[in-house]
Amino acid sequence: MVLQEASACLPEGVEVLVEAVLTAPANPLELALQVYAGLSDETIREIEEAALDRHDF
Repeated sequence: MVLQEASACLPEGVEVLVEAVLTAPANPLELALQVYAGLSDETIREIEEAALDRHDF
């Protein structure tokens, strides 16, 4: 999840309520397709290498 910068400047000490609304994709395949959304090919490669690294098991 990415939080966008607030458009208004808030004075110090102001309480802020952040509400997250999670919606489920229509089906599990849609969720699977979103796992690497927005990541570069290099980042995906690094994640896959770490996931497949079994030398500590």
